[in-house]
Amino acid sequence: MPIGPYLMDSEDHRRDLSDNGPSERCSRSVEMKKVLFSVLAVALLCLGTTTSAVALPFALTPDGTIDVSSGSGVVSGHVDVGHMVFAFQAFAGDVIDIDIDVTAIFPGTTYTDDDSMLYLFDKEGHLLAMNDDYGGSYQSFIDDFTILTTDTYYIGVTTYNNQPIFSGGVITGWEDDGQSSIDFDLKVFGVTPVPEPATMLLFGSGGILCLASRILRKRTPKGF
Repeated sequence: MPIGPYLMDSEDHRRDLSDNGPSERCSRSVEMKKVLFSVLAVALLCLGTTTSAVALPFALTPDGTIDVSSGSGVVSGHVDVGHMVFAFQAFAGDVIDIDIDVTAIFPGTTYTDDDSMLYLFDKEGHLLAMNDDYGGSYQSFIDDFTILTTDTYYIGVTTYNNQPIFSGGVITGWEDDGQSSIDFDLKVFGVTPVPEPATMLLFGSGGILCLASRILRKRTPKGF
C-alpha cells in the first residue's frame, strides 16, 4: 500500500497528510452510498417495466426489434404466405402511428399486389389494433393509437388474408395463408425519445451495471 506524505504530531504519531480525518472519510462514504442507491432505484424502475411473469405467446416470437429510442424507427422485411413479428418499446401516453411502406411486389399465391395487413399486440397476446386497407390503398396504416402502459409491444405483418388465430382472446398462431408477396419497410412514429444513458438501461442489467461503474469511477477519489 503506498505511503503518502506525513507529519509527526506532538506524541510522535504519524499523521497522513492525504487523509483529512474522519469527517472527509464519512463524506466520501455517504457520497458513494447515494450513488449506489440512485443507480439501484433506476435499475428497479427499468426492470419493473421490461420484465413480466407472463410468458410471451409463441406466435409473437419476434423476428426483430425496432429501435425507437429517437422517437421513431424503421425495419425491413418480406412476407408472402407467412408472417413477421417485430417488437418495440413504448411509454404510457405515447400516441403512435404504425405504417407499412411496400418497397417491392412479387407474384403471390393469388394476387400480385401490395395488399398488406397490420396487427398490434401487447406482450400477453391481446390484439390492440389492426388494419387491412387504409385511405383507398391496399397498404396498411394504424394511426393515433394511444399507449396505456409502458411496456414492450409487438407488430404482426402479413398479406391478405393471413389472420391471427385466437383462443380466449389471446393469439395462439397464424393462419399463414397470405395471398400476396411483398418486401416492406415497417415504420413506427410517436414514441417518447429516450436520451442516453436511459437507452442503455432499457436493455437490461448489463447497462445498469455499466452506468453504476461509470458513476463510481467519476466520484470515487483516487487511492480508493
